[in-house]
Amino acid sequence: VWRASRLEYLSINYILQKYSREGMDYFYKALKAPTVYANYIRRDLAPNIPQWRKDGVDIPDFADTLKFAFDQMQKAIAEDPLNYSIYLSRADMAITAFPFDPSYLEQAEKDVQAANALAPNHQSALYITAKIQYLKGDKTGAIAAMKKAIDLAPAAGDPYFYYALLLFNNGDQEEALIQLQKSVDLGRYPRNGNEARVLAGYFGDAGDYNKA
Repeated sequence: VWRASRLEYLSINYILQKYSREGMDYFYKALKAPTVYANYIRRDLAPNIPQWRKDGVDIPDFADTLKFAFDQMQKAIAEDPLNYSIYLSRADMAITAFPFDPSYLEQAEKDVQAANALAPNHQSALYITAKIQYLKGDKTGAIAAMKKAIDLAPAAGDPYFYYALLLFNNGDQEEALIQLQKSVDLGRYPRNGNEARVLAGYFGDAGDYNKA
């Protein structure tokens, strides 16, 4: 157990320090290490591959590595087929992989359908549905999915925050700021550097450098 966890840590640490070849070596070793927690390591580590590439990490043999990562997620699903969250994790992973291979969007749709069959009307599924619809060019469908997520939990900050991001991306800054303020009023702020950078980018694009 300790060895597999250590390999997972080393993989992420080396990747974040831009030692991609060494990091990917540990990535493969972590996923192949014998441990009773192998499924947790698959679910934690495999979805990082398209995100790392999106963040500019030079992933050796990226296409093959991406396929390997999706194969690992399939193994995770096979081992725990009633866990809707794994389907959603792979769907989100597929959306991140979309710029590198648009065919993954179909995988995302199938995974959301599977998750909805196990846990209908889950907010996380609606967030991913909105992303899928947006990538398909259906902005109306994307907004409808986000509004449904808000209706499911109007006292939660998350749906307003994600709705604001969608609106920013759609060029509707005025409404985006309204939804963002609602999320702040409910205690939802950017939770990590990536969310903060995304918001700063939107504010910068709009010329609002004070908020950026």
